[in-house]
Amino acid sequence: IMRYFELQVGPFTRLFRVGLTEVEVLNKSTGVWSSATSTPLTGSIEDPISYAFPLLAGEKIVVYTNGIDAIRKCLSVGNDAALGGSPPVARYVQSFGAYLVLGYITDSGDTFYSRVQWCDTGEPETWTGGNANSVDLLEDPEDITGFGIFGNFLTVHKPNSIYLGQLVTTADVFRFDRKATGVGTVAEATIQNIPTGEQIFLASDGIHIFNGITAPLIDSPIQDELREEMNPEHIHKSQSVFVEELDEYWLAVPIGSETVPSTVYKYNWRTKQIYKDFRSNLTSMGIFLNTGDLNICDGFGLSLF
Repeated sequence: IMRYFELQVGPFTRLFRVGLTEVEVLNKSTGVWSSATSTPLTGSIEDPISYAFPLLAGEKIVVYTNGIDAIRKCLSVGNDAALGGSPPVARYVQSFGAYLVLGYITDSGDTFYSRVQWCDTGEPETWTGGNANSVDLLEDPEDITGFGIFGNFLTVHKPNSIYLGQLVTTADVFRFDRKATGVGTVAEATIQNIPTGEQIFLASDGIHIFNGITAPLIDSPIQDELREEMNPEHIHKSQSVFVEELDEYWLAVPIGSETVPSTVYKYNWRTKQIYKDFRSNLTSMGIFLNTGDLNICDGFGLSLF
């Protein structure tokens, strides 16, 4: 399982898991997963999944990509399908305001590692004309490594900087300002927002918190272990969730010779403490709403795969 997410439309929820070739949906009343794949995916374990929840014709949908195949969409019912409008292949997707935004673009055989592209206003299946456009973030030459949401801003991470994107009333539609943080994420799935109004993420030298201007390392001796032990070849497979009821950010990182994470670092944003846990071969983490029969585990569920 490469990524795990839930589409919520009013009281209706639909839990997805995306593998290397299949996307499946959980029947929560029976606990049975069934395929929602129109055609097999062709990505590998080296191709992380990115997803977003834009509106299509006024209905929230889920859009996901592995950076290899055409971007897929799935509604509250039925199988997935290619996102309409012939958007380019993209490694990252994010819903921001009335726009579906793509990053790290491959179009007509060429790859634009620093490009951000967006659809027409309110039309995630319209990629030419109207307000659809793109911009290359070239203040530094690095690749885009992930998207996030930071209040009223879109964050675009690179290994050594973070751009803040905001909507403007001019024909530009978006304006991006580079923040000289010195770091950005190495894995989009590690980006989470915490109740302080800040954004936490894994960088190549440890766990950082972005406050809109700077992104200092969190103060913990565990940072030395991360710097020394993280497997740089497989760090892009790192995963995270924010467990609200525990006030904890859980970060799964490949350590030492691990090719997928088995070590989980749990950071409590209130106490500033970090402790470790272990889960064998952890490839995905996610939060879901349990809507099955009432029992002691009802409410929100946490799944580790």
